[in-house]
Amino acid sequence: MKKYLFFIVLALALTVGCENNNIFSWSHPEGGDMSTEALLADGQKAEYDENYEEAIKYYDKILDKDHDNSEALYGKASAELKNAGLDLADLASKVISKDTQGTQDLLETLDFKKLLAGSEAAKDALAKIAGGEGDGTISSDDADVNLNLAVTRVIYSASYLIDKYDIKVKDDFSLENAPDNIDSADEDKIIGEINKAVDNLKVTDMDTVDIEKGFNDLRENIKKINET
Repeated sequence: MKKYLFFIVLALALTVGCENNNIFSWSHPEGGDMSTEALLADGQKAEYDENYEEAIKYYDKILDKDHDNSEALYGKASAELKNAGLDLADLASKVISKDTQGTQDLLETLDFKKLLAGSEAAKDALAKIAGGEGDGTISSDDADVNLNLAVTRVIYSASYLIDKYDIKVKDDFSLENAPDNIDSADEDKIIGEINKAVDNLKVTDMDTVDIEKGFNDLRENIKKINET
């Protein structure tokens, strides 16, 4: 999606005043053209308009016939998280800038059951790109994809803990309300996701030392639950 950003901005600038600002409105009714390019534009338009469920439907239509379309996978991941109430770019900026209060305020507004489903769908979509299963239009070592995937994996892990065990994962990656133990299979699943998240961070070649430390602290805190 980000690869088309310049063209989207240009098209929007040229079509100011057109009905609904649909950049393809001159060529087809929204949803009327089933070509990949048109569906991608419709998905991006729906996401821009905050119609996230519609955006997901457009991206899924592409993926039904073109399973490895990287732009649709990237768009689906973004729309799934936003539909669950989370703008990942907003969260990432708060975490990276160490905006503790802003992060905490954001976390307190989330429906974690909904976020669990959304983050699972998002991480699976991003993992296909990062795992080299995309069509190559977005590289598997793309920094944005891997950073987003790392954060999404940990969001999924935190949502799982909150939904199933009522373990509160705070913005500094520490835990509250931890039970005496958690199921060993769940522990393995969650720690596996965190380990993969750390690997994704290393691919980004960014200054993510503090985030990586937080992920590792979360992993160790989870392991300690079953050691007590």
